Amino acid sequence: MKIGKRWSVKLDEVSAGHYRCRAVDCDGRILEGEGSDEVELEERIRVDAYLYDNMVINKLLINSLCGRKALRPLHAFLGGYIALDDTDAGWHSFLAALTALKGMRDDLTGEEYTAVDVLHESLSSVFPLLIRGETTQTEQDGSGNGR
Repeated sequence: MKIGKRWSVKLDEVSAGHYRCRAVDCDGRILEGEGSDEVELEERIRVDAYLYDNMVINKLLINSLCGRKALRPLHAFLGGYIALDDTDAGWHSFLAALTALKGMRDDLTGEEYTAVDVLHESLSSVFPLLIRGETTQTEQDGSGNGR
Protein backbone atom coordinates (compact mmCIF):
# COMPACT_ATOMS: atom_id res chain seq x y z
CA MET A 1 0.00 0.00 0.00
CA LYS A 2 1.22 3.53 -0.73
CA ILE A 3 0.65 6.49 1.58
CA GLY A 4 0.62 9.52 -0.63
CA LYS A 5 3.47 9.33 -3.10
CA ARG A 6 6.26 8.84 -0.57
CA TRP A 7 5.47 5.99 1.81
CA SER A 8 5.06 2.27 1.29
CA VAL A 9 3.54 0.24 4.13
CA LYS A 10 3.86 -3.46 4.91
CA LEU A 11 1.79 -5.19 7.58
CA ASP A 12 2.88 -8.63 8.84
CA GLU A 13 1.45 -10.99 11.43
CA VAL A 14 4.45 -11.94 13.61
CA SER A 15 2.52 -14.27 15.87
CA ALA A 16 -1.12 -15.20 16.43
CA GLY A 17 -2.99 -11.92 16.86
CA HIS A 18 0.19 -9.76 16.97
CA TYR A 19 1.15 -7.56 14.03
CA ARG A 20 4.12 -5.47 12.93
CA CYS A 21 3.70 -2.56 10.58
CA ARG A 22 6.60 -0.94 8.77
CA ALA A 23 6.50 2.13 6.56
CA VAL A 24 9.41 3.16 4.36
CA ASP A 25 9.54 6.42 2.46
CA CYS A 26 11.30 7.08 -0.84
CA ASP A 27 14.34 8.46 1.03
CA GLY A 28 14.71 5.30 3.15
CA ARG A 29 13.26 6.67 6.41
CA ILE A 30 11.44 4.01 8.44
CA LEU A 31 8.46 4.14 10.79
CA GLU A 32 7.58 0.96 12.67
CA GLY A 33 4.97 -0.18 15.14
CA GLU A 34 3.56 -3.32 16.70
CA GLY A 35 0.18 -4.17 18.13
CA SER A 36 -2.70 -6.60 18.32
CA ASP A 37 -5.21 -4.64 16.21
CA GLU A 38 -3.98 -4.69 12.62
CA VAL A 39 -6.35 -1.98 11.37
CA GLU A 40 -5.56 0.41 14.22
CA LEU A 41 -1.83 -0.24 13.83
CA GLU A 42 -1.85 0.45 10.10
CA GLU A 43 -3.90 3.61 10.61
CA ARG A 44 -1.50 4.81 13.32
CA ILE A 45 1.48 4.31 11.00
CA ARG A 46 -0.34 6.15 8.18
CA VAL A 47 -1.03 9.10 10.48
CA ASP A 48 2.58 9.08 11.78
CA ALA A 49 3.87 9.09 8.19
CA TYR A 50 1.60 12.02 7.33
CA LEU A 51 2.64 13.96 10.44
CA TYR A 52 6.33 13.35 9.69
CA ASP A 53 6.01 14.56 6.10
CA ASN A 54 3.78 17.43 7.23
CA MET A 55 6.41 18.69 9.68
CA VAL A 56 9.20 18.59 7.08
CA ILE A 57 7.16 20.18 4.28
CA ASN A 58 5.68 22.86 6.57
CA LYS A 59 9.17 24.02 7.55
CA LEU A 60 10.31 24.15 3.92
CA LEU A 61 7.17 26.00 2.86
CA ILE A 62 7.35 28.55 5.69
CA ASN A 63 11.05 29.18 5.04
CA SER A 64 10.40 29.67 1.33
CA LEU A 65 7.46 32.05 1.85
CA CYS A 66 9.37 34.04 4.48
CA GLY A 67 12.47 34.18 2.29
CA ARG A 68 10.42 35.67 -0.55
CA LYS A 69 8.43 37.90 1.81
CA ALA A 70 5.26 36.42 0.26
CA LEU A 71 2.93 37.91 2.85
CA ARG A 72 -0.45 37.00 1.35
CA PRO A 73 0.16 33.22 1.16
CA LEU A 74 2.17 33.29 4.40
CA HIS A 75 -0.76 34.91 6.20
CA ALA A 76 -3.20 32.33 4.81
CA PHE A 77 -0.94 29.42 5.73
CA LEU A 78 0.12 30.51 9.22
CA GLY A 79 -3.47 30.94 10.38
CA GLY A 80 -4.14 27.24 9.83
CA TYR A 81 -0.65 26.15 10.88
CA ILE A 82 -0.86 27.92 14.23
CA ALA A 83 -4.36 26.48 14.81
CA LEU A 84 -2.95 22.91 14.74
CA ASP A 85 -3.54 21.65 18.25
CA ASP A 86 -4.57 18.04 17.58
CA THR A 87 -8.28 18.84 17.85
CA ASP A 88 -10.98 18.57 15.23
CA ALA A 89 -11.13 22.37 14.88
CA GLY A 90 -7.35 22.61 14.47
CA TRP A 91 -7.27 20.04 11.66
CA HIS A 92 -10.24 21.71 9.94
CA SER A 93 -8.45 25.09 10.12
CA PHE A 94 -5.27 23.62 8.68
CA LEU A 95 -7.14 21.93 5.83
CA ALA A 96 -8.97 25.21 5.12
CA ALA A 97 -5.63 27.06 5.03
CA LEU A 98 -4.22 24.54 2.55
CA THR A 99 -7.35 24.85 0.41
CA ALA A 100 -6.99 28.66 0.44
CA LEU A 101 -3.32 28.35 -0.55
CA LYS A 102 -4.23 26.10 -3.48
CA GLY A 103 -6.35 29.01 -4.72
CA MET A 104 -3.31 31.34 -4.60
CA ARG A 105 -1.35 29.57 -7.30
CA ASP A 106 -0.21 32.87 -8.85
CA ASP A 107 1.36 33.90 -5.51
CA LEU A 108 3.33 30.66 -5.13
CA THR A 109 6.42 29.35 -6.87
CA GLY A 110 6.08 25.99 -8.62
CA GLU A 111 7.91 24.28 -5.77
CA GLU A 112 5.70 25.94 -3.13
CA TYR A 113 2.54 24.98 -5.00
CA THR A 114 3.74 21.38 -5.24
CA ALA A 115 4.38 21.36 -1.46
CA VAL A 116 0.88 22.73 -0.80
CA ASP A 117 -0.64 20.17 -3.16
CA VAL A 118 1.22 17.29 -1.46
CA LEU A 119 0.18 18.51 2.00
CA HIS A 120 -3.45 18.94 0.91
CA GLU A 121 -3.62 15.54 -0.81
CA SER A 122 -1.99 13.66 2.06
CA LEU A 123 -4.04 15.44 4.75
CA SER A 124 -7.22 14.69 2.82
CA SER A 125 -6.28 11.00 2.81
CA VAL A 126 -5.69 10.76 6.59
CA PHE A 127 -8.21 13.40 7.70
CA PRO A 128 -10.89 10.86 8.74
CA LEU A 129 -8.29 9.07 10.90
CA LEU A 130 -7.19 12.29 12.60
CA ILE A 131 -10.72 13.29 13.62
CA ARG A 132 -12.22 9.83 14.13
CA GLY A 133 -12.31 9.98 17.95
CA GLU A 134 -14.08 13.32 17.92
CA THR A 135 -16.58 12.21 15.30
CA THR A 136 -17.32 9.09 17.33
CA GLN A 137 -17.80 11.16 20.49
CA THR A 138 -20.11 13.59 18.67
CA GLU A 139 -22.21 10.71 17.39
CA GLN A 140 -22.38 9.19 20.89
CA ASP A 141 -23.39 12.29 22.83
CA GLY A 142 -25.33 14.00 20.02
CA SER A 143 -23.96 17.37 21.06
CA GLY A 144 -22.18 18.20 17.82
CA ASN A 145 -19.35 19.55 19.94
CA GLY A 146 -16.83 16.79 19.39
CA ARG A 147 -14.66 16.38 22.46
